[in-house]
Amino acid sequence: MISNLKIFLISLVWICGSQANDFLQSAWSESEFDFSDKVVLITGASGGLGAHLAREFAKNGAHLIVNGRRKNSLIKITRQLQEITLNHARIFPYLADVTKSDQLAAMVNASVARFGRIDILINNAGGGVLSSISDPNLSQKMHQMMDLNFHSVVELTHLTAPYLERSKGVIVTISSILGQKANQYFMPYCAAKAAVDMFVKSIALELGPKGVRVNLVRYEEKRSEVKWITL
Repeated sequence: MISNLKIFLISLVWICGSQANDFLQSAWSESEFDFSDKVVLITGASGGLGAHLAREFAKNGAHLIVNGRRKNSLIKITRQLQEITLNHARIFPYLADVTKSDQLAAMVNASVARFGRIDILINNAGGGVLSSISDPNLSQKMHQMMDLNFHSVVELTHLTAPYLERSKGVIVTISSILGQKANQYFMPYCAAKAAVDMFVKSIALELGPKGVRVNLVRYEEKRSEVKWITL
């Protein structure tokens, strides 16, 4: 069984910095963070939190599907992962735009063909834009934010759910405190993240009884606050 605590603490190091890393090293042994032979798919893994998660999973023995849409960044993180991976775990970089349904389907199919299963899905890809009700381009930006932050999560979770049911796996979706805290300048982003939060809560009711752990991480962009929800 894959521990929610393990994945949360890996996220905490990136969000809170070196103090959390020191805490981890003093409180837990390496064996408690052993992901050997687990297959982990991470979106938005070419930078930021996604790249950090990929590095931590690699150091703990996981096979990785690392997704990004910037080729050079994806090549760079893949090389880093290959240098630090434990037990010769395999790294499978996959260039795909998460807002494109056909590219998501191709990525899932290629991942299953490569590894035979998926154990952990990390819905990490996302982004925000400035906009308000007076913005002449509001409709366009709203569609953009929903496609990037919400529809991509729905589509990829839908595609991977059958494999996660078989592996009794874990879904971790990275959200934002702005899904719960309104901001007049980031309204489309707030709305998209609020939709993500309710989607995750809803699928937890369906997938939990099937043995799939569904989790949500909300954090502030300044990394000053993190809220972990186990559903």
